[in-house]
Amino acid sequence: MGFLSRLLGRGPRDLLADLAEDYRAEAMQAAQLRIDADRARYPQVADELRRLAEVEACHMAWLRERLVALGG
Repeated sequence: MGFLSRLLGRGPRDLLADLAEDYRAEAMQAAQLRIDADRARYPQVADELRRLAEVEACHMAWLRERLVALGG
């Protein structure tokens, strides 16, 4: 248990559960960015939102690989 966990009174955490939660958050963020891109008034804003959605998709892929490697 780390210093902050002891300080804040938190017990040990489940790595797979944390990674799965992060994966879901990345998926939701990527989906929202794509929706926002489709609604964007300006093409340059839409392009940037789509680029950010792709960054989130890369994070999702990384998290998915870690989850699979850890047996999740």
